[in-house]
Amino acid sequence: MQKKIILIFSLLLVFKSSHCQVDRKGRYNVGFKYFKATDNSRNYIIGHDTVNRPMLIHFWYPSQNNPELKCMSFKNYIDLIAIREDFKREQQDIDKISNNFVNAYLGFSKQQFGIDTSITTEEVLNSPVKAILNAKPIDNKFSLIIYAPSNSKSAVQNHIMCEYLASNGYCIVSVGSAGHETLKRYDQRKATVAQVRDMEFSVKYISDSLKLDFSNIGLFGFSTGGMATIIYQMQNPEVKAVASLDGSHEYGLYSVLNKIEKFTIDKADTPYLMIANKYKDFSIFPYYSTISTEDKYLYQMTAIGHNGFISYWQQFAMCGKNSKANNTTESYTVLCKSLTSFFNDKLKSGNKDSKEFEIQNNKLIQKNDTDYNIAAQLLNRIIQDGIDNSISWLKSNKVLFKGKANMINVVGKMYLGNQNDIAIKIFTANTEIHPASWEAFYNLARAYKESKQINAAKSEITKARNINNENEDIQKLYDEIINAE
Repeated sequence: MQKKIILIFSLLLVFKSSHCQVDRKGRYNVGFKYFKATDNSRNYIIGHDTVNRPMLIHFWYPSQNNPELKCMSFKNYIDLIAIREDFKREQQDIDKISNNFVNAYLGFSKQQFGIDTSITTEEVLNSPVKAILNAKPIDNKFSLIIYAPSNSKSAVQNHIMCEYLASNGYCIVSVGSAGHETLKRYDQRKATVAQVRDMEFSVKYISDSLKLDFSNIGLFGFSTGGMATIIYQMQNPEVKAVASLDGSHEYGLYSVLNKIEKFTIDKADTPYLMIANKYKDFSIFPYYSTISTEDKYLYQMTAIGHNGFISYWQQFAMCGKNSKANNTTESYTVLCKSLTSFFNDKLKSGNKDSKEFEIQNNKLIQKNDTDYNIAAQLLNRIIQDGIDNSISWLKSNKVLFKGKANMINVVGKMYLGNQNDIAIKIFTANTEIHPASWEAFYNLARAYKESKQINAAKSEITKARNINNENEDIQKLYDEIINAE
């Protein structure tokens, strides 16, 4: 009886600890190292001080099996966020920053994603991850993958994905995103160039001491990090595959990408995977639609928005007894598997020209076969030839755009709130080509409202109401415009 009680107690302990465990699907154990370096060729501003640019390099890799070594805690990762600009920060300050960071994200996840509300910040920080700090690497050459994080964020934002790739036989290197002179990315064009230089610095840093395959590199970026992967690929022929997780270059920052000096669309000849968020009629995917390579793939997640492309929610969920499997955490697993499948096909396949890669459609990810080419042509013309010449071209080719009111609206919304004069001209042309589209008049009213032309906004929203007088969005905008008079 006593032995039975001990056995049951032991099983309960195993079960309890398993809540915070991340399943490893790959064949390798995962090691993690970080390197404190500085780029002495560039200045960096912290507060009122100007210093050499700090470079906290993150590195995941397949490691040898050593049962005596314990996995890191999540706090080991989060602490790195606190020291990315100040390698000498006191531990007391680090603890405070890490606690506040997790507390904020955990509170958000409990509200949004059905995470067990009883989980504490301390439990999350102490929860294990898969990587082992400074584990001995396997003495083989593995392909290198570079990760470009999103706007001013650390690579820790996707630690599970990096661990997953490492467990499947890749080495992953990353440096946190920052602006060209400060942590904040005040100028996205300059910040993208700076991020590319950071990526190049990190590769050179590890190439001096690590045994890797530098002739067969993969890239993936999230959000604004996607722009950096595009420019990096165009400058480095050893890149053999590029993946984008909801990359900003497929949305409003496509025009910024075109203004970067090293951007040359003819060099976009590398296999490309774009995985977008769930929202329909949100983008015409201009980069994907413009590049000439046939080895390109466009998929959309069906259950997550932009902030679903990070690992924190899954880490939190695995720490709770009462956390239930949900579309957000399951979607992240789909992302990890899809990304790994893409790199396996493009970096490990014996035939590097293989175009057989395919992700199986399921309830969480779907292939997007929509033809956005004509809308991408319009956007590219606006960028290259100016708005007036482009509107003349649009009107002279209105037969090609018939039935594509939503696509024209998406092009206009890429300028809405930033360059409203351009948005107004695009939406106006759309109302002329599609006079029965309430969305065209609705968006034109939005653009006029944004530019403080209230009378014109009222006129256009009234036209939208006449076409569809039961739409709640139209009524809401109408009320806002009336109240602004």
